[in-house]
Amino acid sequence: MTRNAKSKKIIGMIMLANLTVLLAASIPSMAGEKTKEVPDFKAKNIYRRTGQVSGTVTAVNKNGIAVAYKRDLAKGTEEEVYATLNKDTKFVHKQRIEGINVGDTVTLQFEEVNDEADMANPKNEREAKTITFVSPAQAHDEN
Repeated sequence: MTRNAKSKKIIGMIMLANLTVLLAASIPSMAGEKTKEVPDFKAKNIYRRTGQVSGTVTAVNKNGIAVAYKRDLAKGTEEEVYATLNKDTKFVHKQRIEGINVGDTVTLQFEEVNDEADMANPKNEREAKTITFVSPAQAHDEN
């Protein structure tokens, strides 16, 4: 082999070795590679907010209370909120839920839990935090 051919062969081998080193350096090692967390698309986004309404009790039992807080008698419409009770629910001016009746006026403080896993149909749940008894149901004149 001529000296010129030998030089070309050596230069080619050096270039191939350099290329191999560059490629190996640019590919992360599988053993030491950091993994990214893949988002779980089934995971739920839960949002919490507090709210308060004052109005007339429309339903009450040991599990929850419904309060109509916006009534339009002319249109015959009302807005109502229902909140579940739990062991942490506090009562002001009454000892327990059994002291509150349909027709009574109360102020309801609640925490709303909004599950937006299904954005088209978000599920809202309200938990009663404090129920303040304001006044008893008004007696209606039967005449």
